[in-house]
Amino acid sequence: MGPSADSAALKVGTESTTAPAHVRAGELVTNARSLEGRVVIVTGSSSGIGEATARLYGALGAHVVVNSSSSKEAGMEVAASLTSALYVQGDVSDAEQSAALVEATIERFGRLDVLVNNAGFTR
Repeated sequence: MGPSADSAALKVGTESTTAPAHVRAGELVTNARSLEGRVVIVTGSSSGIGEATARLYGALGAHVVVNSSSSKEAGMEVAASLTSALYVQGDVSDAEQSAALVEATIERFGRLDVLVNNAGFTR
């Protein structure tokens, strides 16, 4: 499980991680006012890197839409643990389900500011 959304500060990646220009890899992020109130969809965010990304955006004040194609319970748990979040199940490789994800986001939060395309699959 990733860091708590209640964390006052979160560590950003490793040296190979690309971070915003004002944040160096390994540095603690304690203030990112530009994300306050932004609306973010993180696909594939019921576990792993996607979950950590969703939690980071949530801790930095964004409204987060958690998404997964099959891990509904895990996705709902991630969303429930964030201050302002919504879980939407859907397979983003399907155009209709992708459109429904965006529509649900706009219906709930009124807009979409950031899309993190993290979803993938394994064989």
